[in-house]
Amino acid sequence: MITGEIRDWQITASSTFPSLDALYCQEKYGRLYLPNGRSWCAQQKGTSEWLQVDLGVEALVTGVMTQGRGDGKEWVTAYRVTYSQDANKWNYVDTHLGTQRVFDGNVDSYSVKHNYFDQPVRARFIRLHPVKFRRHPSMRMEIIGCQPCKQLLSVPPYDRLSASSARGRNRKRTCDPSYGHILTNKGWCAKIINSNQWLQLDLGPPTKVTGLVTKGRGDGKGNAWVTAYRIAYSNDERLWTYYKDAAHQSP
Repeated sequence: MITGEIRDWQITASSTFPSLDALYCQEKYGRLYLPNGRSWCAQQKGTSEWLQVDLGVEALVTGVMTQGRGDGKEWVTAYRVTYSQDANKWNYVDTHLGTQRVFDGNVDSYSVKHNYFDQPVRARFIRLHPVKFRRHPSMRMEIIGCQPCKQLLSVPPYDRLSASSARGRNRKRTCDPSYGHILTNKGWCAKIINSNQWLQLDLGPPTKVTGLVTKGRGDGKGNAWVTAYRIAYSNDERLWTYYKDAAHQSP
């Protein structure tokens, strides 16, 4: 939603606040980080309201992120989540005990709250149902998950790429970690030639990764490539785990 891949028409709601605030309370403003008090605001102060996102295709959804109405001093403190594949039959996201889960919401109108499901769900439509709120049920949201896997994840912004080292200034224009993506003929070049170097991509929220695509540097200024590599992954940049094959051997 933040990237704009989800269009405005894909965000709908049970209602919107109808007064002068309507210009700032439309469904399309139910995205994270929008400024100047923009967010979705329900018409009624009740528990029957909802904000819905149509992902366009079925996706594996692992959680949601929420935010209150910036500058409006309004936010949702608790909510439920339902999901559907056809917008007709809906299911609640449950706890591991099989009961409807009530998610903890926000504590202010600016910070972003991450909530992850006990089990991923397959859905095209996601609804958030405010249960408790401060002043008024107003919120912004983002969905965590992956649409058909095998798509490229290392897309802009490229500042999410970092490395253990890079070649000197005279080569920085073509060797910087920001060129370590598949959509350029340039490439990242380590400063030191040994097996302790690494190139890192920050995916943002936890994401399901099914494989990698690599290529060498081929900009005509010294073609070079890597013939073998290991993969390590982490959720906090502190504890790293090496990927192993089915026989529990590091490739």
